Amino acid sequence: MKEQNDVTLKYNSLVCLRLSNGEVIKGHVEDSGDDNRIKIRNKEGVQWIPYEEITSIISI
Repeated sequence: MKEQNDVTLKYNSLVCLRLSNGEVIKGHVEDSGDDNRIKIRNKEGVQWIPYEEITSIISI
């Protein structure tokens, strides 16, 4: 998952994340500086999500 995140960071893409608990999160990926979590900014604010919880990343 981390390698795919590096590509989306390069383009500052809007992404849709599907998590292992079934939750779907949409937002812009930002550089987190953390090797274990992804940082997503959306209308709810900033969310930090561990890579192991992400089942798929789709660029929108």
